[in-house]
Amino acid sequence: MCLLTTHVMAESEVQNVERISEINHSNPLQNPSYDRSGKVLSRRVLDRKNKVVGHIEDIIIKSNGHIQFLNVELDRLKLGSVYLNYKQMVIKSTSNAYSLAIKDREIKNLYPSLLAEMETAAGNRNELISVKNIIGASIRTENGRMIGVVNEILFSEKASRVKALYVTLKTGVLRGKHIAIPFGSSFSFNNTGQRKNIIIDNDMAKSVLQYAKENK
Repeated sequence: MCLLTTHVMAESEVQNVERISEINHSNPLQNPSYDRSGKVLSRRVLDRKNKVVGHIEDIIIKSNGHIQFLNVELDRLKLGSVYLNYKQMVIKSTSNAYSLAIKDREIKNLYPSLLAEMETAAGNRNELISVKNIIGASIRTENGRMIGVVNEILFSEKASRVKALYVTLKTGVLRGKHIAIPFGSSFSFNNTGQRKNIIIDNDMAKSVLQYAKENK
């Protein structure tokens, strides 16, 4: 049993390093495959006729990085802020906007029900997180060790999911070094009051530090 566990852990770490290496092979901030958070959060929201109906205020993602809600200010329709369920409303991502599958008149009719989504969007803090809250969050291990601070969020797949977090390391001789960490099941969220923490599992933390040391 011990031998099997050791083998699985070693294989997991190898896979982590491969994922980290793939993302950091070239400068992640200059990689055209990724969209940075500032660009994504500045997107407009269009109706089915490509009319601008509002703009993005925030994006709420699931623990796997996929978008769950768009927090949209419907200013062009003279309505307020709402949360749009990304999957249920069949929202599509274009090169510089998010497009809805309904017309502006239908959005107005749906407005009362869209307001009701606000409570759902708050969700479980350990399952959903605001993209704006990720910036500046601390990356810590499961036992509380400080790894780094998030400087940037990298989106992929036409800005439909978070691919990686670009982090400034805050540990030992690696302090000040930057590295992109692949987003996914290795992350969980732990926000207490004003403290924003992202917990990274020990296997991924070990792989991040190993890669950073070997590529100083």
